[in-house]
Order: sequence, then structure tokens, then C-alpha cells
Amino acid sequence: MLVCPVCETKAKKENQEYCLNCAWELEYYFSELSEEEQKRYEDKLKIAQKSYAKSNTISLNKRTFIESFFNLIKLILILIGILVGSVIITKIILGESKSIETSVNKEVNSSTKLDTTSREYNRTR
Repeated sequence: MLVCPVCETKAKKENQEYCLNCAWELEYYFSELSEEEQKRYEDKLKIAQKSYAKSNTISLNKRTFIESFFNLIKLILILIGILVGSVIITKIILGESKSIETSVNKEVNSSTKLDTTSREYNRTR
């Protein structure tokens, strides 16, 4: 099976003309190449290999950047969730303490009224 000299991908078909991964023309030679043709082929191959390696690196960098970006978004959402949860818990706690405070105030007010009423009652006697 033929392997692409640029990206080292195996050809899917036996008489495939182009690499499906990097688009390198898979050339079949039925006779020896002249030195000039061989040199030209090797130069083209080196350029294609460098270009493929560079584009592959850029693609990898973009993928890494995108993955990092989404990980950052996930972290921010987790932190927002923690913050919102903390606020809700705080409101629940403060809400309960306010209701307790309200109950205490009612008790204090009612005992003050009772005290006032009993003083008035004692004066009238």
C-alpha cells in the first residue's frame, strides 16, 4: 500500500492520485527519474513537508486555544454557580434570622404590652 511522503497517510485506493489528507499528488513513476527531475521532486517534497508540518502545528495551536477557552468558560460557570449558591444560602440564612428577629420583636412587643397593661391595672386598683 502506498504511503504519502508528506503526511505519511496510507492511500485508501490502490491507484489513488492525491493524498486525501494533505492533497499531495501521489506520483507513480514507471522509469527512473533524471537527476534534475529527482532534485525538483525532492525540493517540492521538502516544501510540502514543511508546509504540512506548519499547518498541522497551527491547527494544533488553534485546537489547544479553543480547548483552553472552553475550559476557562466552564471554570467561570462553575465559579458563578458557587457564587450564586453562596448568595442563595446566605439569603436563606439571613431570611431565617430575620424571621427569628421578627418573632423576637413580636414577643418583646407583646410582653411590653402585657407589662403596660398590668401596670395600668394595678394603678386602677
